[in-house]
Amino acid sequence: MTQTQRGFTLIELIATITLMALVLTTAPAAYEKIRDAMSFRAAIADTTSALKRARVAAVLQGHPVELAVHLEQHQLHTPGEKTVSIDSRITLDMHGVISLSNPDLPVFRFYPDGSATGGSLTLTTPTGRAQRIEIDWFTGQLLLSHPPTEAAS
Repeated sequence: MTQTQRGFTLIELIATITLMALVLTTAPAAYEKIRDAMSFRAAIADTTSALKRARVAAVLQGHPVELAVHLEQHQLHTPGEKTVSIDSRITLDMHGVISLSNPDLPVFRFYPDGSATGGSLTLTTPTGRAQRIEIDWFTGQLLLSHPPTEAAS
């Protein structure tokens, strides 16, 4: 009775190693894309949440509440609230008003009746993906939209 040897052929080993090398070279790029997408979604969620909290605070407290946008530091801040930090790779573009207490500070102001000064904040990734958050001046409600790209303009 002869004993048969079991194992992998050289061809099978080379094919497996080649496949593993291919997966290992593409994985970092895929991971980077996923990480950037998650960071962008988190920035949008954190920003809309901060805006909504400022509006609710104005209604509940009965006086205007300002949400300050520190563009250079990539931060949003409402007095009495935790500062929201946005990923520094995301570009912020704001159209709003200036603070009553600091003329160098852009803000969104919400009033006790639920209205706001209006304006918009656009978040843009390095790859050009953008999300605009518009604040309706009359109702203080938020509207999310995708602004036109430079090529479409």
